[in-house]
Amino acid sequence: MLEYALILVAGFSITYVTTPIVAKIAKKKNLVRPDVHKPGEPMVPTLGGLAIYFGLIISILLATIFYPEYSIQITVVAATATILLIIGLIDDVIILKGKVKTILTVLAIAPTVIAGFLYPRETGLWIKYRPLVPLVGALRLTIIYWLLMPLAIAGPANAMNMFDIFNGSMVITSAIALFALSFSAILLSNDMALVLLIALLGPLLGFLPYNKYPSRIFAGDCGGLLVGGIIGVIAILSKMEFIALVALMPQILNAFYIISSIKGFIEHRKIKNKPTVILPDYKMRASKDPDAPITLTRLILLFGGDADERELIRAFIYVQIFSAILATASALLLKVKI
Repeated sequence: MLEYALILVAGFSITYVTTPIVAKIAKKKNLVRPDVHKPGEPMVPTLGGLAIYFGLIISILLATIFYPEYSIQITVVAATATILLIIGLIDDVIILKGKVKTILTVLAIAPTVIAGFLYPRETGLWIKYRPLVPLVGALRLTIIYWLLMPLAIAGPANAMNMFDIFNGSMVITSAIALFALSFSAILLSNDMALVLLIALLGPLLGFLPYNKYPSRIFAGDCGGLLVGGIIGVIAILSKMEFIALVALMPQILNAFYIISSIKGFIEHRKIKNKPTVILPDYKMRASKDPDAPITLTRLILLFGGDADERELIRAFIYVQIFSAILATASALLLKVKI
Protein backbone atom coordinates (compact mmCIF):
# COMPACT_ATOMS: atom_id res chain seq x y z
CA MET A 1 0.00 0.00 0.00
CA LEU A 2 2.90 2.37 0.72
CA GLU A 3 4.24 1.95 -2.82
CA TYR A 4 0.81 2.71 -4.31
CA ALA A 5 0.52 5.83 -2.15
CA LEU A 6 3.97 7.08 -3.17
CA ILE A 7 3.21 6.60 -6.86
CA LEU A 8 -0.09 8.49 -6.45
CA VAL A 9 1.48 11.32 -4.45
CA ALA A 10 4.43 11.67 -6.86
CA GLY A 11 2.17 12.08 -9.88
CA PHE A 12 -0.12 14.46 -7.99
CA SER A 13 2.74 16.63 -6.74
CA ILE A 14 4.59 16.98 -10.05
CA THR A 15 1.43 17.91 -11.95
CA TYR A 16 0.24 20.25 -9.20
CA VAL A 17 3.57 22.10 -9.23
CA THR A 18 4.08 22.21 -13.00
CA THR A 19 0.54 23.21 -14.02
CA PRO A 20 0.92 26.93 -13.11
CA ILE A 21 4.25 26.97 -14.96
CA VAL A 22 2.67 25.45 -18.07
CA ALA A 23 -0.22 27.93 -17.82
CA LYS A 24 2.20 30.87 -17.62
CA ILE A 25 4.18 29.66 -20.65
CA ALA A 26 1.02 28.96 -22.68
CA LYS A 27 -0.34 32.42 -21.90
CA LYS A 28 2.97 34.05 -22.85
CA LYS A 29 2.96 32.17 -26.18
CA ASN A 30 -0.69 33.18 -26.72
CA LEU A 31 -1.80 29.53 -26.64
CA VAL A 32 -5.16 30.39 -25.16
CA ARG A 33 -8.80 29.62 -25.90
CA PRO A 34 -11.99 31.54 -25.02
CA ASP A 35 -14.12 30.12 -22.24
CA VAL A 36 -17.29 30.49 -24.30
CA HIS A 37 -19.67 29.53 -21.50
CA LYS A 38 -18.83 32.57 -19.35
CA PRO A 39 -19.64 36.27 -19.69
CA GLY A 40 -17.01 38.10 -21.70
CA GLU A 41 -15.53 34.80 -22.89
CA PRO A 42 -12.28 35.14 -20.92
CA MET A 43 -9.15 33.74 -22.58
CA VAL A 44 -7.78 30.71 -20.72
CA PRO A 45 -4.33 29.16 -21.32
CA THR A 46 -4.31 25.63 -22.68
CA LEU A 47 -1.69 22.80 -22.95
CA GLY A 48 -2.56 21.52 -19.46
CA GLY A 49 -2.03 18.00 -20.77
CA LEU A 50 1.69 18.75 -20.69
CA ALA A 51 1.58 18.99 -16.88
CA ILE A 52 -0.44 15.76 -16.70
CA TYR A 53 2.24 14.10 -18.84
CA PHE A 54 5.04 15.26 -16.52
CA GLY A 55 3.23 13.79 -13.53
CA LEU A 56 2.52 10.53 -15.35
CA ILE A 57 6.16 10.06 -16.37
CA ILE A 58 7.41 10.60 -12.81
CA SER A 59 4.73 8.20 -11.49
CA ILE A 60 5.65 5.41 -13.88
CA LEU A 61 9.39 5.92 -13.31
CA LEU A 62 8.75 5.41 -9.61
CA ALA A 63 6.55 2.41 -10.44
CA THR A 64 9.45 0.89 -12.38
CA ILE A 65 11.59 1.05 -9.22
CA PHE A 66 8.92 -0.51 -7.02
CA TYR A 67 7.60 -3.01 -9.58
CA PRO A 68 10.41 -3.94 -12.03
CA GLU A 69 8.39 -7.00 -13.07
CA TYR A 70 6.01 -4.62 -14.88
CA SER A 71 8.78 -2.71 -16.69
CA ILE A 72 7.60 -3.80 -20.16
CA GLN A 73 4.03 -2.63 -19.56
CA ILE A 74 5.29 0.60 -17.99
CA THR A 75 7.51 1.25 -21.01
CA VAL A 76 4.53 0.73 -23.32
CA VAL A 77 2.48 3.25 -21.33
CA ALA A 78 5.32 5.80 -21.42
CA ALA A 79 5.82 5.41 -25.18
CA THR A 80 2.08 5.61 -25.89
CA ALA A 81 1.73 8.71 -23.70
CA THR A 82 4.58 10.42 -25.55
CA ILE A 83 3.05 9.71 -28.97
CA LEU A 84 -0.37 10.99 -27.89
CA LEU A 85 1.13 14.06 -26.24
CA ILE A 86 2.99 15.01 -29.42
CA ILE A 87 -0.14 14.57 -31.56
CA GLY A 88 -2.15 16.65 -29.08
CA LEU A 89 0.45 19.42 -28.90
CA ILE A 90 0.52 19.68 -32.70
CA ASP A 91 -3.28 19.86 -32.73
CA ASP A 92 -3.31 22.52 -30.02
CA VAL A 93 -0.85 24.70 -31.92
CA ILE A 94 -1.85 24.34 -35.58
CA ILE A 95 -5.27 22.55 -35.38
CA LEU A 96 -5.28 19.29 -37.32
CA LYS A 97 -8.17 18.16 -39.48
CA GLY A 98 -10.48 15.70 -37.76
CA LYS A 99 -9.59 12.78 -40.03
CA VAL A 100 -5.85 13.47 -39.78
CA LYS A 101 -5.96 13.58 -35.98
CA THR A 102 -7.93 10.35 -35.82
CA ILE A 103 -5.52 8.55 -38.15
CA LEU A 104 -2.51 9.80 -36.19
CA THR A 105 -3.95 8.53 -32.90
CA VAL A 106 -4.22 5.07 -34.44
CA LEU A 107 -0.40 5.12 -34.60
CA ALA A 108 -0.35 5.15 -30.80
CA ILE A 109 -1.01 1.40 -30.90
CA ALA A 110 2.56 0.82 -32.17
CA PRO A 111 4.25 0.37 -28.74
CA THR A 112 1.59 -2.16 -27.68
CA VAL A 113 1.87 -4.16 -30.89
CA ILE A 114 5.67 -4.19 -30.77
CA ALA A 115 5.70 -5.30 -27.12
CA GLY A 116 3.08 -7.96 -27.86
CA PHE A 117 5.21 -9.56 -30.57
CA LEU A 118 8.55 -9.18 -28.81
CA TYR A 119 7.32 -10.24 -25.37
CA PRO A 120 4.18 -12.35 -25.93
CA ARG A 121 4.37 -14.22 -22.61
CA GLU A 122 5.22 -11.18 -20.50
CA THR A 123 2.41 -9.09 -21.97
CA GLY A 124 -0.07 -11.91 -22.58
CA LEU A 125 -0.77 -10.43 -26.02
CA TRP A 126 -0.24 -13.52 -28.08
CA ILE A 127 -2.25 -14.09 -31.25
CA LYS A 128 -4.81 -16.36 -29.59
CA TYR A 129 -5.57 -14.04 -26.70
CA ARG A 130 -9.28 -14.15 -25.83
CA PRO A 131 -10.72 -11.13 -23.95
CA LEU A 132 -13.13 -11.86 -21.09
CA VAL A 133 -16.75 -10.66 -21.03
CA PRO A 134 -19.10 -11.08 -18.01
CA LEU A 135 -21.59 -13.98 -18.26
CA VAL A 136 -20.08 -14.98 -21.61
CA GLY A 137 -16.50 -15.80 -20.78
CA ALA A 138 -13.60 -15.69 -23.22
CA LEU A 139 -14.46 -14.45 -26.70
CA ARG A 140 -13.01 -16.33 -29.67
CA LEU A 141 -11.65 -13.30 -31.51
CA THR A 142 -8.08 -14.53 -32.24
CA ILE A 143 -6.75 -12.51 -35.22
CA ILE A 144 -9.77 -10.18 -35.18
CA TYR A 145 -8.67 -8.93 -31.77
CA TRP A 146 -5.42 -7.60 -33.24
CA LEU A 147 -7.32 -5.91 -36.06
CA LEU A 148 -9.63 -4.20 -33.58
CA MET A 149 -6.88 -3.29 -31.11
CA PRO A 150 -6.02 0.15 -32.63
CA LEU A 151 -9.56 1.28 -31.78
CA ALA A 152 -8.90 0.48 -28.12
CA ILE A 153 -6.50 3.43 -27.96
CA ALA A 154 -7.59 5.79 -30.74
CA GLY A 155 -11.25 5.35 -29.73
CA PRO A 156 -11.07 6.42 -26.06
CA ALA A 157 -8.39 9.03 -26.88
CA ASN A 158 -10.66 10.89 -29.30
CA ALA A 159 -13.80 10.20 -27.26
CA MET A 160 -12.21 11.68 -24.13
CA ASN A 161 -11.02 14.70 -26.10
CA MET A 162 -14.58 15.31 -27.33
CA PHE A 163 -15.78 15.15 -23.72
CA ASP A 164 -13.60 18.07 -22.60
CA ILE A 165 -16.46 20.53 -23.05
CA PHE A 166 -16.90 22.26 -19.71
CA ASN A 167 -14.58 23.26 -16.92
CA GLY A 168 -13.22 20.08 -15.35
CA SER A 169 -15.64 17.78 -17.18
CA MET A 170 -12.95 15.59 -18.74
CA VAL A 171 -10.74 15.44 -15.67
CA ILE A 172 -13.52 14.77 -13.16
CA THR A 173 -15.22 12.06 -15.22
CA SER A 174 -11.87 10.45 -16.04
CA ALA A 175 -10.95 10.36 -12.36
CA ILE A 176 -14.28 8.69 -11.50
CA ALA A 177 -13.67 6.11 -14.24
CA LEU A 178 -10.15 5.49 -12.90
CA PHE A 179 -11.47 4.98 -9.37
CA ALA A 180 -13.92 2.38 -10.72
CA LEU A 181 -11.20 0.67 -12.76
CA SER A 182 -8.83 0.68 -9.77
CA PHE A 183 -11.45 -0.91 -7.54
CA SER A 184 -12.15 -3.44 -10.29
CA ALA A 185 -8.42 -4.23 -10.47
CA ILE A 186 -8.44 -4.89 -6.72
CA LEU A 187 -11.44 -7.20 -7.07
CA LEU A 188 -9.70 -9.12 -9.86
CA SER A 189 -6.33 -9.16 -8.02
CA ASN A 190 -4.78 -7.38 -11.01
CA ASP A 191 -1.80 -5.64 -9.39
CA MET A 192 -0.26 -4.50 -12.67
CA ALA A 193 -3.46 -2.71 -13.69
CA LEU A 194 -3.72 -1.05 -10.29
CA VAL A 195 -0.15 0.29 -10.51
CA LEU A 196 -0.73 1.80 -13.97
CA LEU A 197 -4.14 3.23 -13.08
CA ILE A 198 -2.82 4.92 -9.94
CA ALA A 199 0.07 6.35 -11.97
CA LEU A 200 -2.49 8.19 -14.14
CA LEU A 201 -4.93 9.03 -11.33
CA GLY A 202 -2.36 11.04 -9.35
CA PRO A 203 -1.61 13.54 -12.15
CA LEU A 204 -5.32 13.98 -12.89
CA LEU A 205 -6.02 14.83 -9.24
CA GLY A 206 -3.07 17.23 -9.27
CA PHE A 207 -4.46 18.99 -12.34
CA LEU A 208 -8.06 19.19 -11.10
CA PRO A 209 -7.66 22.19 -8.72
CA TYR A 210 -6.62 24.34 -11.70
CA ASN A 211 -9.07 22.88 -14.21
CA LYS A 212 -12.26 22.74 -12.14
CA TYR A 213 -14.88 25.49 -12.45
CA PRO A 214 -13.82 28.22 -13.03
CA SER A 215 -10.87 26.87 -15.03
CA ARG A 216 -7.50 28.61 -14.83
CA ILE A 217 -6.10 26.31 -17.51
CA PHE A 218 -7.56 23.89 -20.06
CA ALA A 219 -6.19 20.40 -20.63
CA GLY A 220 -6.14 21.00 -24.37
CA ASP A 221 -6.17 18.29 -27.01
CA CYS A 222 -2.85 17.05 -25.65
CA GLY A 223 -4.64 16.37 -22.35
CA GLY A 224 -7.78 14.74 -23.68
CA LEU A 225 -5.97 12.49 -26.13
CA LEU A 226 -3.39 11.53 -23.51
CA VAL A 227 -5.85 10.61 -20.76
CA GLY A 228 -8.26 8.65 -22.96
CA GLY A 229 -5.51 6.84 -24.84
CA ILE A 230 -3.67 5.79 -21.68
CA ILE A 231 -6.84 4.36 -20.18
CA GLY A 232 -7.21 2.40 -23.42
CA VAL A 233 -3.67 1.00 -23.39
CA ILE A 234 -3.96 0.06 -19.71
CA ALA A 235 -7.17 -1.80 -20.52
CA ILE A 236 -5.36 -3.80 -23.20
CA LEU A 237 -2.31 -4.59 -21.08
CA SER A 238 -4.39 -5.58 -18.05
CA LYS A 239 -7.02 -7.55 -20.02
CA MET A 240 -9.76 -5.24 -18.66
CA GLU A 241 -11.10 -4.11 -22.03
CA PHE A 242 -14.77 -4.75 -21.30
CA ILE A 243 -14.67 -3.08 -17.88
CA ALA A 244 -12.95 -0.02 -19.37
CA LEU A 245 -15.55 0.08 -22.16
CA VAL A 246 -18.33 0.24 -19.56
CA ALA A 247 -16.48 2.80 -17.42
CA LEU A 248 -16.02 5.09 -20.44
CA MET A 249 -19.53 4.62 -21.82
CA PRO A 250 -20.51 8.33 -21.48
CA GLN A 251 -17.48 9.43 -23.49
CA ILE A 252 -17.87 6.69 -26.09
CA LEU A 253 -21.60 7.30 -26.60
CA ASN A 254 -21.03 11.05 -26.85
CA ALA A 255 -18.41 10.49 -29.56
CA PHE A 256 -20.67 8.02 -31.37
CA TYR A 257 -23.57 10.50 -31.36
CA ILE A 258 -21.35 13.27 -32.76
CA ILE A 259 -19.68 11.20 -35.48
CA SER A 260 -22.92 9.58 -36.62
CA SER A 261 -24.86 12.85 -36.68
CA ILE A 262 -22.25 14.82 -38.63
CA LYS A 263 -21.36 11.74 -40.70
CA GLY A 264 -17.63 11.83 -40.27
CA PHE A 265 -14.64 13.18 -38.38
CA ILE A 266 -14.67 16.97 -38.31
CA GLU A 267 -12.58 19.17 -36.04
CA HIS A 268 -15.02 20.43 -33.38
CA ARG A 269 -13.85 24.03 -33.75
CA LYS A 270 -14.90 23.92 -37.40
CA ILE A 271 -18.45 22.64 -36.87
CA LYS A 272 -20.72 25.48 -38.00
CA ASN A 273 -24.01 24.31 -36.50
CA LYS A 274 -23.54 24.16 -32.74
CA PRO A 275 -25.50 21.63 -30.63
CA THR A 276 -26.41 24.23 -28.00
CA VAL A 277 -27.47 27.85 -27.90
CA ILE A 278 -26.06 30.15 -25.22
CA LEU A 279 -28.79 32.37 -23.77
CA PRO A 280 -28.29 35.97 -22.49
CA ASP A 281 -28.04 34.70 -18.89
CA TYR A 282 -25.39 32.18 -20.07
CA LYS A 283 -27.64 29.21 -19.58
CA MET A 284 -27.64 26.76 -22.45
CA ARG A 285 -30.52 25.44 -24.52
CA ALA A 286 -30.57 22.51 -26.92
CA SER A 287 -30.33 23.65 -30.52
CA LYS A 288 -33.39 23.08 -32.71
CA ASP A 289 -31.23 23.07 -35.83
CA PRO A 290 -31.68 19.61 -37.46
CA ASP A 291 -28.15 19.83 -38.86
CA ALA A 292 -26.57 20.43 -35.46
CA PRO A 293 -24.61 17.46 -34.08
CA ILE A 294 -26.17 15.26 -31.44
CA THR A 295 -24.15 15.34 -28.23
CA LEU A 296 -24.66 14.18 -24.66
CA THR A 297 -25.02 17.84 -23.65
CA ARG A 298 -27.75 18.40 -26.22
CA LEU A 299 -29.64 15.30 -25.07
CA ILE A 300 -29.44 16.37 -21.41
CA LEU A 301 -30.79 19.81 -22.31
CA LEU A 302 -33.57 18.32 -24.46
CA PHE A 303 -34.85 16.19 -21.59
CA GLY A 304 -33.90 18.39 -18.63
CA GLY A 305 -34.43 21.89 -19.98
CA ASP A 306 -32.13 24.91 -19.96
CA ALA A 307 -29.10 24.66 -17.67
CA ASP A 308 -25.91 26.54 -16.91
CA GLU A 309 -22.40 25.15 -17.07
CA ARG A 310 -22.24 24.02 -13.44
CA GLU A 311 -25.55 22.20 -13.72
CA LEU A 312 -24.35 20.39 -16.83
CA ILE A 313 -21.08 19.45 -15.11
CA ARG A 314 -23.09 17.88 -12.29
CA ALA A 315 -25.19 15.99 -14.85
CA PHE A 316 -22.01 14.64 -16.45
CA ILE A 317 -20.78 13.52 -13.02
CA TYR A 318 -24.04 11.66 -12.29
CA VAL A 319 -23.88 9.86 -15.65
CA GLN A 320 -20.23 8.97 -15.05
CA ILE A 321 -20.94 7.62 -11.56
CA PHE A 322 -23.64 5.39 -13.02
CA SER A 323 -21.15 4.03 -15.57
CA ALA A 324 -18.57 3.53 -12.83
CA ILE A 325 -21.06 1.45 -10.83
CA LEU A 326 -21.82 -0.66 -13.90
CA ALA A 327 -18.09 -1.13 -14.54
CA THR A 328 -17.55 -2.32 -10.97
CA ALA A 329 -20.51 -4.68 -11.29
CA SER A 330 -18.93 -6.05 -14.47
CA ALA A 331 -15.73 -6.75 -12.54
CA LEU A 332 -17.72 -8.62 -9.89
CA LEU A 333 -19.36 -10.75 -12.57
CA LEU A 334 -15.98 -11.46 -14.13
CA LYS A 335 -14.61 -12.48 -10.74
CA VAL A 336 -17.46 -14.95 -10.35
CA LYS A 337 -16.88 -16.27 -13.89
CA ILE A 338 -13.16 -16.69 -13.26
